[in-house]
Amino acid sequence: MGENVGCLRLQLNCNHGKTYIEDCYCKIPLKIAKPLYLDDSGEAFLYIMNPTAGMLQGDSYEIKVSLAPHSKVFITTQSATKIYTMGDSEARVKEVFHVGKYALLEYFPDPYIPFAHSRFNSETEVRLEEGATVFLAEIIFPGRVKKGESFLYDYFIRKTRIFHDNRLIFYDNMVLKPREKKINNICVFDKYSFYGQLICISDKINRDLSDKIHFALQNHKSIKASNSLFAKNGLVVRLLGIDNVVILRAITECFEILRKKTLGSTAIKLRKY
Repeated sequence: MGENVGCLRLQLNCNHGKTYIEDCYCKIPLKIAKPLYLDDSGEAFLYIMNPTAGMLQGDSYEIKVSLAPHSKVFITTQSATKIYTMGDSEARVKEVFHVGKYALLEYFPDPYIPFAHSRFNSETEVRLEEGATVFLAEIIFPGRVKKGESFLYDYFIRKTRIFHDNRLIFYDNMVLKPREKKINNICVFDKYSFYGQLICISDKINRDLSDKIHFALQNHKSIKASNSLFAKNGLVVRLLGIDNVVILRAITECFEILRKKTLGSTAIKLRKY
């Protein structure tokens, strides 16, 4: 089966405090919706759209987003990413974000749902310049739980690299192969099935803020979670839960705390949440 290569290249700029799409190139099945402005901050809210049912074997998506200095954007997807059963190939996604000086990127795609015998390989690279702020969040399902497909996918690979002024400050290579090695054991997911992650990079990240997140997570009794500081300008929150609802609730609270401390403003409530 031949490859299906989807592409989205997006250049964002800022004029008098309002972020707009300066240039855009899309190749099916990826598309971008018209920007929304949900408050008077000038931040653009964008939906990455995919009219197909999900990712099939041989699918390869490339997403490149560049933010000019002082531009601000919240990017999400229209629905969960379903990764379908595959025969002899895999689905791949490569995301590259360049965040200019004092720009803001908030990237919150809907959850990933890997079906039985699916194979997913993704790579995310973020490059920040001076004063930039980035929020990245994701939730990974164990599969189609109601169909009894928990941890029946072949593999789910997620590689993340973050650079600040061309210096590598975060590298994570998550490789889940539940058909080769059990995930629901005490060394990996234990009794939990759903995984969540929130990353924040900002010049205002410090130990006191990390401690505040730590104590906030303790109030969520149905999850296991922790946060770790980067060597410079960032922290990562990792969560395990019994379902996506409890994870999303904890991520949302942490996001609210971090956004208020780093940007001085609360997060906009999206309708789908």
